Amino acid sequence: MTSQIRTVFRVGFFLFALLAYPALNVSKDPKLSPQELVAKSLEAIGSPEKLAARKSCIAEGAGTMLVRTGGSGSLAGRMSFSSEGDKFRYDMKFDFKDYTEELFTFDGQNAEFGYVRPGKRSRLGEFLYTYSAIVREGLIGGVLSTAWPLTKLDQRNPKLQYRGLTKIEGKQMHEVKYQMKKGDSDLNVLLYFDPTTFRHVATVYRIIVPVPLGSSMQASTAQNENRFELFELFEDFRDMDGLMLPSRWTIHLTTEAGTQTFMGEWETKIEKISFNQPIEPKTFILQ
Repeated sequence: MTSQIRTVFRVGFFLFALLAYPALNVSKDPKLSPQELVAKSLEAIGSPEKLAARKSCIAEGAGTMLVRTGGSGSLAGRMSFSSEGDKFRYDMKFDFKDYTEELFTFDGQNAEFGYVRPGKRSRLGEFLYTYSAIVREGLIGGVLSTAWPLTKLDQRNPKLQYRGLTKIEGKQMHEVKYQMKKGDSDLNVLLYFDPTTFRHVATVYRIIVPVPLGSSMQASTAQNENRFELFELFEDFRDMDGLMLPSRWTIHLTTEAGTQTFMGEWETKIEKISFNQPIEPKTFILQ
């Protein structure tokens, strides 16, 4: 099976889960609380001492951007992801004049999102700009980031709801609904954990924007809801200096606005990762 076919399968698998979400078979397990699941997921990363010793993290690797629907084309580039405490910077650079890089930062207070052209953000950049709570909460990047909120629940204080083992295409994953203390109340955030290793393997962000009422009932029913779904997929976990972290990170975005559908993905194969290296404060400020 080629890597492209595997990617299509992974995308189709998760999109099926997203689109069929209301009909998923969710079995409740009253013996497992969200706190217990979070504790197991942190143990899956490494020892508490090793995890606490990680003050900063810099991940680098080969990146690709691929448009699947709503256009065509692919670009190869380089990705770097730096994090320190609650701060981080995502930067995927391309040698293409109309799309030089995908860039967003958080300096602990302000989230900033770069432009691919003057005054124009990419689809991903526009989505994250609109729902910037995803970035400010530290959810993006999962366990690769020192800002990962599950390592600091006492600070984030989210509302967690364990939703049981969710069966999708014959595969089961623990599902936890994550509700931010402050953020976009209409944004549905779901975390998925492998039932065997308890590793965090995916995050789904989903929002449905109702259409405004038309001048008549017929006009209203003729309009479609706007749907936005972003999921992060984490794969190929490896021991990286005593911490089990994913070496493949894929961000997939689907937007359905009116009659227009866009599907694109940003994938990174991490080649190098380093911990506790000094990072200049200006790194986390959009230049």
